[in-house]
Amino acid sequence: YGGGSDGSLYIDDSDPTITSSTFRYSATSGIYSNNARPTITNTSIVDNDAFGVECTGGLCLDETTGSFANNTVSGNGNYPLSLYAPTVASLDSTSTYSGNDYDSIRIRGGTVSADASWQALDIPYFADENIYVQHTTLDPTLTLQDGVELYFDSAKGFYVGTSYPGNLVVEGTSSGVFMTSAAATPATGDWSGLYLGRYADATTVLEGLTVDYAGYGGNASAIYLYVNQNQSVSITDSTIQNSSTSGITIMDGARPTITGTVIRDNGGYGIWTNSGNALGGDFTNNTVTGNGAHPLYLYAAAIYRLDSSSSYTGNGNDTILLRDSTVSSS
Repeated sequence: YGGGSDGSLYIDDSDPTITSSTFRYSATSGIYSNNARPTITNTSIVDNDAFGVECTGGLCLDETTGSFANNTVSGNGNYPLSLYAPTVASLDSTSTYSGNDYDSIRIRGGTVSADASWQALDIPYFADENIYVQHTTLDPTLTLQDGVELYFDSAKGFYVGTSYPGNLVVEGTSSGVFMTSAAATPATGDWSGLYLGRYADATTVLEGLTVDYAGYGGNASAIYLYVNQNQSVSITDSTIQNSSTSGITIMDGARPTITGTVIRDNGGYGIWTNSGNALGGDFTNNTVTGNGAHPLYLYAAAIYRLDSSSSYTGNGNDTILLRDSTVSSS
């Protein structure tokens, strides 16, 4: 019955260990953490009027995997946790997070600047600000484990290696990993999409990823590749769909390998490129269908990457649209 101001427990700029405790019936949040790194285990955070755990100051939990474990966060009047991207890695599936008024983990944006792994929980993640993965010197890799679901607020997006080195590994090997709109009735162009910038590299692997309802503002695609010259990111067994523009945009020297992937029902091209080096790796066993324009828009120099193992029919215009270029090798 506490929480007259911010929470039943207010943690400010400290690193306590909290275990086998109960925080309930707060008039605000159960735990309010400001620029702190607590470890919380075997604890019940239930029936509070606002959040289970509310974070400010950028940090709110120890970033170590397992530092928020075996907890029950339920019956709260808002999200179970409201936190920033750098601390999401502290959460794992040993805790339960369902049964709150808003059953998702609220990510208030932020930058993942060290190697981290996000696990699938019993509820999805909801990003109401942009998420970044990068660092000036460390070249961090964020891994999204199988089963992770990420819902994005309007106009928000996921940005990897845009200004500094950073990489993304998606491990959707069984259940898959999902990035989609948080709208109650989703529509094309609801959120920005996944942007792999010029500082991402070949360690970026997207396997079993579904990107849905992206392309906000008409200037982006579901996946936008602006990867450094000659880097070959891998996209495999994925689904890219319902973008307001193209499914995949490949810029400059980006040379992805795309295999076993469905690119469908996007408003523009299935794939749009602006470089003769596009499709620098394999393009096999893909399905490109239902898109509003041509299935692919690419340079003649990249045609040799296509083969009959992929299908390209059922689009607004069922021809491969070629840009002016010179085929200089056989």
